[in-house]
Amino acid sequence: MSCFFSPQIANLRRLGDKELLIKKIKSQLLTELFLVDYRNFEKTRLFNNLLQ
Repeated sequence: MSCFFSPQIANLRRLGDKELLIKKIKSQLLTELFLVDYRNFEKTRLFNNLLQ
């Protein structure tokens, strides 16, 4: 899974605000993991519908 960070996160890296940077990265990773999980759920649901 490719992961790129938003410009907002790149700016925080330059500014050196590590705590806020870590919070933003965690938030973005959780969002991406949720989206991957949801896409897998949708694929499984569609596949199951085809089998019925």
